[in-house]
Amino acid sequence: MPLELLTRISVLIPFPATYVQFLLVDQIITNFEQTFGGITYSDNIIIPTFQGQWYDRATKRTDYDQHTLVWSDARIPISDAVLQDYLDRLKQQTQFDFNQKIVWITLHEVHRVTTHDPP
Repeated sequence: MPLELLTRISVLIPFPATYVQFLLVDQIITNFEQTFGGITYSDNIIIPTFQGQWYDRATKRTDYDQHTLVWSDARIPISDAVLQDYLDRLKQQTQFDFNQKIVWITLHEVHRVTTHDPP
């Protein structure tokens, strides 16, 4: 079985609440497509597709958040310095633009099955 090693980049972007934030999400999606050659994302304009919740020990309550999930399987090694710099800047800018303490970005290697794929 032939396999292709890729780096999966996953980003949970806060669901946009304003027109400006909708434009920012669109910019991130477009940039991902141009940078990594393709993208998959949850696209629901009215109701967010992904809900998050976690317990905040400081306030002793459960917080809730709504997200847009964006991911791409890139032909870039997970240790690539340019990729890491790109994601550092994306994380910092997205946290600022959406007034978030944390924007969740994960990386992991995936092995895509390429049996019978065209060259």
